[in-house]
Amino acid sequence: MRKGVRAGLVGVVLVLGGLALGVLMAVVLGLAGVGGAGGGAPRSERPPEARVTGPFTAHRPPLRFQPEGVLPGALVARAAVLDGARAHVIGPERLTTVDLASGAVLWSVAPLAPVPDYLWDAPPEGPPVVTAVAGRRLVLAAFATGAGASELLALDADRGTVVHRIRWDGPEGSGAIRCTLVAVAGPEGAPARARTAVVSCVEGEYRTYGIPLSGRGPSWWVDGFQAGHALVGDRIAGDFALDDSGSFGGPARAAALDARTGRVLWRAAARPEHRSSEGALRPFSPFLLLAGPDVLDARTGRKRDLPGLRAEHPLILDCRHDGGDLTACAFLGSELAVHDARSGRRLWQWGGRTARDTFAPTLRGARDGLLYATEGPGTHLVLDGRTGAVLERRAGAAPVLVNAFAGLEEMAPGAYGTPLAVFRTRR
Repeated sequence: MRKGVRAGLVGVVLVLGGLALGVLMAVVLGLAGVGGAGGGAPRSERPPEARVTGPFTAHRPPLRFQPEGVLPGALVARAAVLDGARAHVIGPERLTTVDLASGAVLWSVAPLAPVPDYLWDAPPEGPPVVTAVAGRRLVLAAFATGAGASELLALDADRGTVVHRIRWDGPEGSGAIRCTLVAVAGPEGAPARARTAVVSCVEGEYRTYGIPLSGRGPSWWVDGFQAGHALVGDRIAGDFALDDSGSFGGPARAAALDARTGRVLWRAAARPEHRSSEGALRPFSPFLLLAGPDVLDARTGRKRDLPGLRAEHPLILDCRHDGGDLTACAFLGSELAVHDARSGRRLWQWGGRTARDTFAPTLRGARDGLLYATEGPGTHLVLDGRTGAVLERRAGAAPVLVNAFAGLEEMAPGAYGTPLAVFRTRR
């Protein structure tokens, strides 16, 4: 081949090679530009991130979570309450405070009377209560001790020192097999004489007590009343049993008591099978109450006719109040809906009868305008409670309890005896 022809072929190859390399570089740069248009890789394609260590720090709003182990002593979500970067946990025979970053037990205090072994298997019905009394933060819990006196225990929430031990026997001297602190009524921060703890105990039948924090025992009690939920205006909602079966089954009548005096403020109509899922008394918000298929006004006990919450609507499986203006409810048939907590007005829904091919995510928790849900294995969502918009698809957890520092997730949702997973919030 002549030198001129050979040189021409080499030039063509070099030109084509340069063009190919340019195209390749353009594609790479183009892809990089697409990924960086939002300030980084798309959230669905995030690279693994460095693990955060050290003390828990606050992130508002809490949208993403990093696992940190399990919570010692907590075997069900309703046994715990978050308090900054700590958790207070009630067990059958002690009140424990845990540092969430290290998992260390900071203190653990038992009632004066030992709790017999046969009461240890009963799961707690409610968490400890954190409240301010006379400018001091307290954490409170109630304990039953079988044949002995029941006890209301109050600890300094920051130091673990005992502030109050209030003990009492039933009116006939009989002990309780279970006691639950339902609420501490009165203005937040007010002195002890203005604060009353409401405790519901099982003593053969249900009996509810009002216990002033400045006193030595109950100032009032109501027989046959199972207190369940705190409502607006220092009202306590619960059930009166209507037959000889006590409060363990059969028909019941929802009612509300004045937490300061024990006076019955209103009673609703009787409803059958109140222990079934269709008839249970459940909280909706401090302003509304679910009594079987009925929605009751917390102030008057009267029925409220609310679209989306009527008896003919699919069964409500779970409702979560966000601590503010919203209540999210999950319904049978893969429906998730959010309502105004005060009026009950429906703001939006996902799934249900209006969208046959759309399956709603599974509601796990709600707090401060955010909903935490799962959508299939390993998919954790954070939703805007007011609009339903998905804010985060890779949250890392769907906590049932959450604050700016941490989240607690049920490892087996709804099951007693399985640990609670601890997560720190992160950016």
